[in-house]
Amino acid sequence: MKKITAFGEIALPVLSSEHNRVHAGEMYTAYLSDAILGASATLLMEIRIPDGIELHLKTINFYTGSDGELELIEAPTIGIVGTTPLEPMNRNRNKQYKKAHVSIFSDPATISAGTLLEDMHVAGGAQTAGGERGTDLEWELQEDTIYIVRLTNQSGQAQQCDLRIEFYEEVD
Repeated sequence: MKKITAFGEIALPVLSSEHNRVHAGEMYTAYLSDAILGASATLLMEIRIPDGIELHLKTINFYTGSDGELELIEAPTIGIVGTTPLEPMNRNRNKQYKKAHVSIFSDPATISAGTLLEDMHVAGGAQTAGGERGTDLEWELQEDTIYIVRLTNQSGQAQQCDLRIEFYEEVD
């Protein structure tokens, strides 16, 4: 660790909670991309949280080449559950990796109902990316519950679209 000085005295650096969790090997990320997501098509991320696990969703980052909509939906009805796993990556690549307890899938379909927790719109043109960042912008998601993160291309033509979440878990 670097020694930081302030007024000639050694001072300890202050780490954010997220930064500390990265160092502890407790922060994860999952990513999904489509180079040519069709008009009105969606990128869908299904997050399955098992019993006894609290998931703290820290950020949702997204990109769309033009108009888009991002939604976070709690306990939706899913007509076709996801079968293609997205392996959550531990953000600490220097230690033996802790595996995430949640399961994330990229291909659920026929999503309806549920509780809409977030609904963000992004306009085309200069504003083509979005997300949340900060220590107070966190969703503490229910255990034994399924969530959907949905990015919809609203541009009227195929666009590059990307979706990424960052989270940490607490075990009961």
